[in-house]
Amino acid sequence: MYRLVQSVRSSPRISVLLLAVVVTTVFTLLAAALAPSASAGDHGKRGHPELASTRRAPRVQRRVQRQVDKQVFSAAAVARLRVIARNLAADNGNRAPTSVTAVITSGAKAMRSATPGGNERSFDGVTVYLITMVGKFKGYGFRTPPGVATPTGTVLSIIINERTFRIMAMSLNPKQSAIKPTSLGRSIVLHWK
Repeated sequence: MYRLVQSVRSSPRISVLLLAVVVTTVFTLLAAALAPSASAGDHGKRGHPELASTRRAPRVQRRVQRQVDKQVFSAAAVARLRVIARNLAADNGNRAPTSVTAVITSGAKAMRSATPGGNERSFDGVTVYLITMVGKFKGYGFRTPPGVATPTGTVLSIIINERTFRIMAMSLNPKQSAIKPTSLGRSIVLHWK
């Protein structure tokens, strides 16, 4: 310890460095002492530790939304979406729907629009294409229990994984959702003859 003090006295560089460390430490301690302290029930900006998982969901959704905002429809993606939409429209009894739109969005937003009340958590953190077709459809492509009539509706919604083009969910509704699909992200109109 004595040698350290002697070397500090003899070397001006070390003394300046030591002075900088001491000043930084003092200011850090003062800032911590003057900061408003959290009471027993207040956990500050970070919130209660047990609620960390509920805070994670909005962050994941914001990250996915930023990724979605950067996405564009490639020509190959449009061609694949057109084929999927045309085949599913025909499979469900309508070869020429009145309108067909495709939107690139987050999975949770697509679920809210396509199947109100559906399980949005299973689609959290996934970028998807939402195809919405308007027309008269019979749900031939839907599984139904024996003895139950084939479902009918005017809005056929399909959620497709953006990377794999795998169909993740489908719904057939009697009317358009309150959440317009075109308000969820970049959208295009799909045409075929």
